[in-house]
Amino acid sequence: MVKFVASCLLAVIFLSGCGDLETSSSVSSITISPSSITVGIAKSTLFSAIVKNSAGNIISASPTWSVSGTGSINSSTGLFTAGSASGEGTVTATYGGISDTAAVTTTINGWVAGRVLDSLGKKVQDIKVYLIGTSLEDFTDSDGDYSIPSVPAGTYEVWTDRDSSIYRAASKEATVVSGETETVNFTILYFTDPPDLNPPVFEFE
Repeated sequence: MVKFVASCLLAVIFLSGCGDLETSSSVSSITISPSSITVGIAKSTLFSAIVKNSAGNIISASPTWSVSGTGSINSSTGLFTAGSASGEGTVTATYGGISDTAAVTTTINGWVAGRVLDSLGKKVQDIKVYLIGTSLEDFTDSDGDYSIPSVPAGTYEVWTDRDSSIYRAASKEATVVSGETETVNFTILYFTDPPDLNPPVFEFE
C-alpha cells in the first residue's frame, strides 16, 4: 500500500513537471510595453512583457531582459536606466526562445506644450508660441494646442505673439527637465476685453 501511494505521488510530481515544461515550450509570443519610449538622462522607466502560449492564453512568465545601444536594464525586473548622454537603443525581452524588442531613446532635451484660449474660453488657432532667447517656436492648431520639441533643460520665458490688433501678448515662465514635457497653458486677452461681440453697424448713403 505504501509503495502504491509513493508511486502515485511520483507520478503526480512527474506529470506536474511535464505540464510546466509543456507550458514553457508552447510559448508563441511575447509583447513588450511600452513598445517605444523617450526618457531623460539618468531617468528610469519600467518595461513589462505579456507572454502567451500557442492557444493565445497569457501565461505566468519572467522573461530575461537586455539592452543594447544606450543605458542599462535589470535582467530580471525590466527596470531601464538611461545613461548620461543622448542615444538610441533596443530593449529585448526573451522567454522560451521567443523575443520581442522595444525602441528606447535617451535625450537631454524636453518639450514645452500646452493650449491657448481666449478670455471667453474659446480655442485660438494660428497663435505663435515661442521661447525667448531661442529660435524654438510653434503655432497653435485648430484645438489651440502647440508643442515645442527639442528644448534643452533650463528655465525659459514662454511668450504668445499678439495677433495684429486682436489679442494681447502673454508670457509665462517654464522650467524644462530632460525627457519630460512642461505644460504651459495660456488665456490671452483681447485688446478690448471683454470684446464687443455686437459691434455697431453703420449705414452709408
